[in-house]
Amino acid sequence: FILLLRQTVQRKTAELQASYSLLQAVQDNTFQFQGLLSPDGTLLDANRSALELIGANKHDLIGKKFWDTPWWCNDPTGQEKLRHCISRCAAGETVRFEARHTAADKRIVLVDFSLRPIRHENGELIYLVPEGHDITALRQLETSLLQKNSFLNTLFDSIPFDLWVRNKDRRLVLQNSHYRDH
Repeated sequence: FILLLRQTVQRKTAELQASYSLLQAVQDNTFQFQGLLSPDGTLLDANRSALELIGANKHDLIGKKFWDTPWWCNDPTGQEKLRHCISRCAAGETVRFEARHTAADKRIVLVDFSLRPIRHENGELIYLVPEGHDITALRQLETSLLQKNSFLNTLFDSIPFDLWVRNKDRRLVLQNSHYRDH
């Protein structure tokens, strides 16, 4: 009986290890920044993308409060916001905000950050999942487009004769200052 029990335990342990390895491989091969926190905000895990951003070793960070890790320690306002959001998430709320992080190479990275609660099937809160997406390039593009749009609006307004645009319903949607002044 003991031999059969030992074999069952070994087989189940191998299955569990294979499942864990698969989960770790998926988590480490995503471009998103992902992690796992205890309900009190203690870092339990972080994926490769998140660690590479700050140039850190996972084993140096596991067990620290998330707000005391290199992702957040350069921004006291962000740390306080994170503490508050962890409390909200621990109460069952999903939170999302934009954060600024300093990368290992000293560049500023804008991150669309979210924090989600995970509950056991009995309803007990067991984990918080932080996730981030690098939106730096998107914000730079938006800024560039706004600047170009501002330039085009100025150019449009500087034309010294009436100029206007109507939509397909023939409603006036845009007019230059020369047209507005008449």
